[in-house]
Amino acid sequence: MIPIHYDDSIRAEARDRFKKSCEDMFGFGPEHLTLQYNTWNISLWNEDDMKILQEKPKDTLYILDKMWKELADTDRDTTIRPLSSQIKLGIPRCPILKYNPLLNIITTSGLIELAKRGTAEAATTTGTTHGAVGIGTTAEALANTALQTEKSRKAFDTAGTRAVSGTTERYGLAFSRSDFSVDENISEAGLFTKASGGECIARVVATPVSVTTGRIITMQVDVTHVNGSQI
Repeated sequence: MIPIHYDDSIRAEARDRFKKSCEDMFGFGPEHLTLQYNTWNISLWNEDDMKILQEKPKDTLYILDKMWKELADTDRDTTIRPLSSQIKLGIPRCPILKYNPLLNIITTSGLIELAKRGTAEAATTTGTTHGAVGIGTTAEALANTALQTEKSRKAFDTAGTRAVSGTTERYGLAFSRSDFSVDENISEAGLFTKASGGECIARVVATPVSVTTGRIITMQVDVTHVNGSQI
């Protein structure tokens, strides 16, 4: 798994604000809380460069991890580069064309679903099974139960990857022009528990990315479970 690096000043500010919020709300610090955070990456690639994603969709996460590691570790001209990449506190800045940090939301319905799984009350025993993309631009909100304007949804088990690494749930999918009826400007993505409908576990809104003939868009999501003392 690619090491995640954070800007120290951003991390310190976030820690201090979160600690004060916990103390104001609960009367004690965050070291007593269990937290979750998720990291998203949405990237656009030349389809000819990334045909392997279509040939081996179940290896999506591992293929992308290898690409990011090569970008971080080498300066070779032969290294495949994305046309654009949007990352939430993600990999070190690589020589890519665009870099944009994403905000992201684990929704209220998603948190309830995760809690129900722990007590065996969840109706969706198969977990987070699908990823979807759409063209909605309304900001994420805890109350989200769906994408604003969904355009395509795929199953991780057949068209992508879902796996566990330590305390992190990892998900990866790729969408090409053939997954849409027309050219689309993809600007949102989400995690779901069913092939249609289902619980929206998480949602992110990004700068629109044009998926046209010869382009592939990838989504990677890490949902990490950590103790509050690690913030």
